[in-house]
Amino acid sequence: MVAYAHAFVCALALASASPTPNDNSPRAAAALSPPNGRKAGSAGGRAVPFWKDHLGWWYDWTPKPSGHDEVMGVSMLWGSGKNGDQDAKRFRQFQQLKDVPKYLLGFNEPDCSGRDVSSNIGVDDAVKLWNQYIAPKGKQGSLLGSPSMCTQKDESWLQNFNKKQLDRSWDFTAIHVYKPDMKGVQADIDHYWNTYKKPIWVTEFGCVYDQNGFKPC
Repeated sequence: MVAYAHAFVCALALASASPTPNDNSPRAAAALSPPNGRKAGSAGGRAVPFWKDHLGWWYDWTPKPSGHDEVMGVSMLWGSGKNGDQDAKRFRQFQQLKDVPKYLLGFNEPDCSGRDVSSNIGVDDAVKLWNQYIAPKGKQGSLLGSPSMCTQKDESWLQNFNKKQLDRSWDFTAIHVYKPDMKGVQADIDHYWNTYKKPIWVTEFGCVYDQNGFKPC
């Protein structure tokens, strides 16, 4: 729901201070380390010129963010190319991506359908795309972020995706948080930590209730 996301996001190293991830591999340790040692990032580039000294990363939902080289841009494969003009453009750009980005985010809200707002990909199709385009980057060295859900703690899409035969799983869970209070925020984070036990990045957030039509506060 990018209409609400042109603000700060926060790369949370862990959802809870006490547990540790199940995976003790070097990749998991690297995923725990925020870019440039700074957890805060920006969804979209509007805030970058004003807060660049405090940001470790930013992204603009594209395979190769540009225009703010002073902060590290994080790459993304937004969708399948079949859910809007921007989706198609970003997909073509990813197909042409020769770089191996340090961090690579998975699909944007594949569990919702709005054209060029959410990517609307079925789980089986997403597995094929993941194995064809994202997993190879992971094998080459990219740290992979999971697909980010539209339905947040009520999600079932990512749980089904996680059960499939992925050539490489994600290294950190990328989540969206649209809740009107901190109780809701904590419930979202707890869900993803308790379910997947991986480092968490919050890549979009806003004071919005993600039920009943995504009503803003």
